[in-house]
Amino acid sequence: MTGQWFIQDRRDGRVRLQLRSGDKAYGIASVSSYLALTHFQGLTEDQLVSSAAANFQLAREAGTFSFSGSFRRRAGTGQWTFNPAPAFLELLREYGHAPPTNRELFALAASDVRSSYIAELEREGYGKVPVSQIVALYTNNVTLPYIKSLGDAGYKKLTGSQLVALRTNGVDREFIERLEKLGQKNLTVAHLLSLRTNGF
Repeated sequence: MTGQWFIQDRRDGRVRLQLRSGDKAYGIASVSSYLALTHFQGLTEDQLVSSAAANFQLAREAGTFSFSGSFRRRAGTGQWTFNPAPAFLELLREYGHAPPTNRELFALAASDVRSSYIAELEREGYGKVPVSQIVALYTNNVTLPYIKSLGDAGYKKLTGSQLVALRTNGVDREFIERLEKLGQKNLTVAHLLSLRTNGF
């Protein structure tokens, strides 16, 4: 896989990285994140202000991005290529996932989804969640403790989309318990979301 990268220095030890992939097979995908400069291999503070060519890497569990391009006045752009990590692909296979598409693999790597997170989902009964939803769960901070807390409140075996919706709307165990004290028990996920989004 290949695409274009953009980096803007934040002057606080971090940079804003945007990865854009334009593979015609699955359309343009773009991911932005803020990373410490130390996360990159071969990229230094001096290079951010240099006009010379730059070559550096960003290693993820899902694979490694290799960058080529140049910087000027603390901003840079160029091309990236991605090489998947065989061990990560094998992990997905062991957990029963089909081989990821290029789009899914790009999202896993760009979002830095960890193998430990996939293993946690498996232990909690979410091993069959589609790869696209794994990325959504990870990037929306749907942690294992959060999933367990919902289960303890009676909400188990939810779908990936339900977990994301509950998390992003601030529905947690405390909110559910507060409703129960008011006599609102055994509510559906849709009802919980409706009450939360309407300011309850």
